[in-house]
Amino acid sequence: MYKRPVFNDQALILKPVIFKLIHFNSERTRRLTAVLVPERGNVTSWSDKYLYYARGYVTRTSRKSPYYINVEGKTKHTWGNNVTAHLIFYEYLHNEYRRTFIEAHLRGCDVVNKDPFIGQLLRDRGYSCPHPPADFHLLNITVPMDAFRYTIPFEKFRVEAELTHTDTKESIAKAYGYASLKPKYTDN
Repeated sequence: MYKRPVFNDQALILKPVIFKLIHFNSERTRRLTAVLVPERGNVTSWSDKYLYYARGYVTRTSRKSPYYINVEGKTKHTWGNNVTAHLIFYEYLHNEYRRTFIEAHLRGCDVVNKDPFIGQLLRDRGYSCPHPPADFHLLNITVPMDAFRYTIPFEKFRVEAELTHTDTKESIAKAYGYASLKPKYTDN
């Protein structure tokens, strides 16, 4: 959202727009939140020692439907805190993706049992920890940004994810995804 610059005596001061601001209208109150729009993603490699197969993709059922994230595969071993997910974020800046300061290193059971954002999404789909060797299908996932309590300082980004074995640091799977954050006004 563009805001007019405020002119000071000697300098031009631009006020940044921060998500979750409350805007007052003469008739009603509106709240600015963000909507995560996944664009594309793929699992680039996986280890035959830990997985039979892995697949990740983004779909849309119709023109006006939201974008859905889909992840599926089949594990060969029980997954718990012995699996760690490393998420590294890249910001789209000047026609290229540049690595940012945002990283997440998440252990399996800690995410499922304690995380209010991703963990709640997994718990709602019936996943518990530890996860036994079996097929897993996380289909038609939309990301509920209302539960997300942090502000992301960029609009368009890339995420590189790697699953590793916690003890041996062996790579289990690698994937990437592109997404953007779109502003959305909601009435209170």
